[in-house]
Amino acid sequence: MAITTTKGLAPDWYIPLSEKEDDKPAQFLLAPLTQLEFLNVMSAGENIENDNGDMFFKCNESGLNMLLKKVQNWKNVLDPDGENLKFTFNNLKRSMPAEILSELANQVIIMSTMTGEDSKN
Repeated sequence: MAITTTKGLAPDWYIPLSEKEDDKPAQFLLAPLTQLEFLNVMSAGENIENDNGDMFFKCNESGLNMLLKKVQNWKNVLDPDGENLKFTFNNLKRSMPAEILSELANQVIIMSTMTGEDSKN
């Protein structure tokens, strides 16, 4: 039987759960991992269930950095003075709350495990 390769998924905008009700929510352009990146990240961590029964992925710093490098841009992210903050990887790591970084990293993993059919639904 022949092996069918993955097509890969296109980057997509993601709105964090805490921003869903906002009139102008912060949005993050996320790209899925390549299959090799996915294997590297998965080997650097583990799936954990929290007290609420929700699953999340816990990984080491190199895995987290690989996931966060899949954040390609943002919209409606403001600095402390209310001005638009320019997207850079350093601004992402330095300025984002840990809860948002964790949510973005988990969303990259979710995107990376979807098939082309899943992304259409």
